[in-house]
Amino acid sequence: MNYRSKSFAITLLVLLLLFTAKPSQAQIESVEVRVDGMSCPFCAYGLEKKLKKIEGVHELVINIDKGSAKLIAKDSVAINIAAVRPAVKDAGFTPREMIVTVTGFLIERDGTIYLIQTDDVTRFAVTGESAFLSFAKSAISSKAAVRIIGDIDNVRSSNNKSLHQFLIKTETFEEQ
Repeated sequence: MNYRSKSFAITLLVLLLLFTAKPSQAQIESVEVRVDGMSCPFCAYGLEKKLKKIEGVHELVINIDKGSAKLIAKDSVAINIAAVRPAVKDAGFTPREMIVTVTGFLIERDGTIYLIQTDDVTRFAVTGESAFLSFAKSAISSKAAVRIIGDIDNVRSSNNKSLHQFLIKTETFEEQ
């Protein structure tokens, strides 16, 4: 095989991998938290300093008018969701609802739908209306990667076999 053929074969292989790869675990793309008490640029700066310290944060967008902060994840690094509310409180504000955007694969265990991570310790339990449940059944049977946007709550199951730390109440969902 000559140099040109080898180069073409390698390029073709790389392109195939790029276009056929699916996420191997749940990937947190972003977290948006509503913040009570933020009313000026100085407030936003104090919040920014605290939120930028959270593991996995690549970019931060603070909107004073909406009273929100959006944390955008680094590629292939999950945002430490458990650290968001304490960081907001530490900055002197009250955290409210958090909206998360997560991609991954759905599974069903013991009647509960989960968005999984490969470590099988951190899972997102996922709930939704009937349209989501139909979507989830289809995504589970086809093993399709999905993106879910929803309100997230901290929860912890007492049964270690179905351990999960967060419950996502779906608002938007789609196959990847």
